[in-house]
Amino acid sequence: MAAYLDGLQDDEMFLPGARYSCASALTERRLPFLVGHSLGQVCHIVQLAISQRKLLGYLNGTLVPYHRSLSMRKEQSALWQQPCIGAGAEQAMPLASIEVARAGMREILQAAPGIKPAAMPLSNVKRLFRYRLGVELSETALGFSKLCDMLQNELFADICAIRLDWNGYVVVDVSSTNATDAALCDEQPSAT
Repeated sequence: MAAYLDGLQDDEMFLPGARYSCASALTERRLPFLVGHSLGQVCHIVQLAISQRKLLGYLNGTLVPYHRSLSMRKEQSALWQQPCIGAGAEQAMPLASIEVARAGMREILQAAPGIKPAAMPLSNVKRLFRYRLGVELSETALGFSKLCDMLQNELFADICAIRLDWNGYVVVDVSSTNATDAALCDEQPSAT
């Protein structure tokens, strides 16, 4: 699979972003290394290619060979602790330090409307940092390739946890509860 993906030309490298759709598209290509595998097995292969083997990554909602993906660029940016250009809002505001990120998460969660423990969609975090705090929250500049990994790190364990809710991942305030049932984030084709 690695050799196949490395050899893809620009016009054939874009695969559907959903795992099932990607597995279906790969199956339709009648690739020799997938012959004899059920669609369910190919879905599992796609999952492993994304999450463990880093053969596939996301780019603008599609799956592409990892070396062409935003996922790889974010990982490289995290290694260098630099903002990832093209991963969302371009830097027009100052970058949040880890201290500002911790204080900002506390402030945003405490301002969450009505529910206790406070919770908000993970997808809203960066927007709220820009809107309410006037800073850009760049997980890669802080050394993390994904926002959910950063917020699940021990640096934030006293502030928040990530939980899979009925409509997606949410950030939960742990300072007002003992609920630390953090779910592991799965890489999603989003701006986070």
